[in-house]
Order: sequence, then structure tokens, then C-alpha cells
Amino acid sequence: MHCVRCGLQHRADLRPCGSVAEATEAIVTELRALPPVPTVFYGHSMGGLLAVAVADHGAARCDGLVVSCSVPGADALRVFGPPGSEEEEGLTQILSRHGLAPDALGNTDLAPPRRTLAHDLAFTSRLLAAVSGTRLTVPLTALAGRDDPLVPAEVLPWWNRFTTARCTAKLADGGHFFPFTPDVLLAELRASLASACRATRSRARAVRAGAVPAPE
Repeated sequence: MHCVRCGLQHRADLRPCGSVAEATEAIVTELRALPPVPTVFYGHSMGGLLAVAVADHGAARCDGLVVSCSVPGADALRVFGPPGSEEEEGLTQILSRHGLAPDALGNTDLAPPRRTLAHDLAFTSRLLAAVSGTRLTVPLTALAGRDDPLVPAEVLPWWNRFTTARCTAKLADGGHFFPFTPDVLLAELRASLASACRATRSRARAVRAGAVPAPE
């Protein structure tokens, strides 16, 4: 598994993400090599959508999901309102909200971090379409910053559509990057993982008692 430091400047030389399927399969391949223990996925912003896509893949264990400052599907963009004109939508709208022109992907004059951001946003646009209609079966916690100018708190209730299990929505003080002051985030991750562990133990007891079939 290859880890990269946070910050667009540290990823300027990396190849942009290709298809959602390619990225998802690469992550699932890494996860399959890990021990089968209770597992909670966490994703921030674009990463929240990617976590949903990986959880929906079904080949990697996921007992819970925590997302922060992430847009719950392409249709949730309407909550934002038009960023400049009523004709702007989809990728153009996303680029505009981040201060980028519609031609940003092909603009070779952009500074490397801005080019990386443009490609991240293009991948975000593909993820928004890919997770449309996704219905997971694991508990989901969605977090938003009270002062986030990119993903308003009004979209939090839309996360209910993404799971048939419990969905919890919470506000935290701060903006789009509030998880970098991690008190709230760590508390939610601990709670989600503890819940996953309890569910795993409960299922193991039920299997031993013959109440439910053993997993294949």
C-alpha cells in the first residue's frame, strides 16, 4: 500500500485517477490482503464517495462507514444553487465552486497543485455518478463542518439514502478541513468501530447457537 502525505503539492507528480472501477478494484485488492477483522471505512470529501464505492463493491469487508464533508450524490448538488449562472452544472459547477475555470483540466499554465485539484474534482464528478442509487447495509455516520463553504450542512440528511442501516448525521465546528483537528472525527471512528466489533461478536454467538448460518 502506497501512502502519500496530505496536501495537493505532494501528489502533483502522480498519475491522475482513471475510472472509478479501476480505483475501486485497486483499493479492494489491498484490503483483501488484510486480516479479516471488524473494519470501518473513513473518507473525507472526495474520499467519502470513494469509500462508498469501495463498500458497495462487496469484495472487501466493511462493517461501518464514516464520511466527512462529502456530497451525497450528484443530485445533491442542487442544494448548492448555481455557482455563477444557471447553465453551470456537473463538473463545471464543481470546478467553479473551487475557483477553477471550465477548461482547467487542459490548462497547462495552472500551478501543479491546482492541476492536481482539477483532476481530483473530475474524479469526484465521476464518483458522484457512480454511487448514484447505492444502498449499503452497514451503519453510516456523516459529518459536516458548520462553516464549510464547499459542502453545506444542508446536504447531511441526503446521506440517509445510502444505507438501509442506521444513518447518523452530525455537525462539527469548523470548515471543510475540520477533521484535521481530529477530536470529533476520532470519537466517531472509535464509536463506529466499537459498534462493528459488537455486531461481529453478536453474529459469532448467533452462529455458534445455530441461529444464523456461518459466513462462507
